[in-house]
Amino acid sequence: MSKKGISLHDLSLKINANLAKGDKDFLISSIGSSNKNSLHSIVYIRNKKYLNSLKESESSTCLVSSDLLSKASGYKNILVSDNPHYSFALLTNLFVHKSIDATLQRKSELSNQPLIGHGSQISEKVKFGKNVSIGCNCVIEDGVLIGDNSIIENNVVIYRNSKIGNNAFISSGVIIGSEGFGFAKQGSKWVQISHLGKVVIGNYVSIGANSCIDRGTIEDTVISYCAQCIYWGKNSNCRKSRYCWLKHYRRRLSNRRDDRNLWSSKNYR
Repeated sequence: MSKKGISLHDLSLKINANLAKGDKDFLISSIGSSNKNSLHSIVYIRNKKYLNSLKESESSTCLVSSDLLSKASGYKNILVSDNPHYSFALLTNLFVHKSIDATLQRKSELSNQPLIGHGSQISEKVKFGKNVSIGCNCVIEDGVLIGDNSIIENNVVIYRNSKIGNNAFISSGVIIGSEGFGFAKQGSKWVQISHLGKVVIGNYVSIGANSCIDRGTIEDTVISYCAQCIYWGKNSNCRKSRYCWLKHYRRRLSNRRDDRNLWSSKNYR
């Protein structure tokens, strides 16, 4: 796939779909959602309840099942699949970021001179604010941003493009920005759905030890201002608003926005 995108003709062949309407040479450069889309993005309409949320979409292309074809007539380009969820899984894998070995550097080469513990590996493309502290044996990948006065304890892994605000506290063993959980089935074959979003953690957020915060499928996983997460399970596509206090979340949550001032200590399963 070129940097400009992939043509609808080539895309349809790669995701087991048919171009029912539109320009076969039109280029697709990203996957869109109801809140995040552009002219050259493709949106997946899983069922009719998503039609209303996508009415204001800037995207001109959609992926649907045959029974939704007539309801998606407003789109200029329509891809139809007998198993659209499976096609969506193949689609995400076309746009997933391919990890490469990060070039690592020591404290002396970093612009803001964070304190870095023994054995930590930091990509040269990480940006630090002032007065940042990194513990021992941490791994921080390309494109990560860590704000002023934030503390990262030992054995933390922060995956590519994650954003951490000012005055954040990340406890030992936390994993931020890892691949989320999602699969689509075609016959006896399962295909993993790649997660293309990132994790955004706001200012004054505290993440408890051994928490795992996955990146979103299309949109970002967001934990807003001043949230306190005691134990955070495998979650992606979530948006937790400011002043939240979250304890023992073990059920995977998705596409959910909670109001500010939420306090919870229930052990969800």
